[in-house]
Amino acid sequence: MARNAIFLVLFFAVLGSAYFGWKNSEQIQASHETPETLETKDESVTEQSATAVHATRTIEAGEEFTPSNIKAVAISFEKLPQDAFTLPEALMERRAATRIEKGSLISAPDLLAEDYSKWTAWDQKREDSLKRALASGKGVAVYAIKDIPEGKNIYSMQLEGKQLDPAKVPEGTMNSIKAIHGRKSPYGINQGQIITEYDLQPR
Repeated sequence: MARNAIFLVLFFAVLGSAYFGWKNSEQIQASHETPETLETKDESVTEQSATAVHATRTIEAGEEFTPSNIKAVAISFEKLPQDAFTLPEALMERRAATRIEKGSLISAPDLLAEDYSKWTAWDQKREDSLKRALASGKGVAVYAIKDIPEGKNIYSMQLEGKQLDPAKVPEGTMNSIKAIHGRKSPYGINQGQIITEYDLQPR
């Protein structure tokens, strides 16, 4: 009987020692992750980026923007100029104000001032899309994609349309880009702001 008791004590002592040894080795392994492993985890966090339009070759002053001389490229939000163009389509049928070197990002000052007031095929395509949404019973709103200074003309290139729940469309909301194009605001309009009739001076 005494022999059996000693055997059982020794058995559980060995079993306990094995268990604590295993747990300890697991903790040591967890606390000694290699720098390579930690770096791999960090690399899974990617930098946020946007698109910007740049010149694929040198563009001369007065030259029209076309798919052969401009292209959208990825760029980090940090390096994106506030007035940079993000869609090549917005520049079609419009012209360069100055010589633009190959690889340069294209922003508002690079565009001929008189071309801002143009109504292009791209503008009409967006307008038609808004009309179709309205006809199907969807809510539509037009908002500013850039800050618009007080008293300045508002042009189609500074605007975009989006669909909303009809119940959430603010009173007086403009649902047409063309109806805003060329008008002025009595005060500044912020980027992202939904534009209403109350934000515009009478024609």
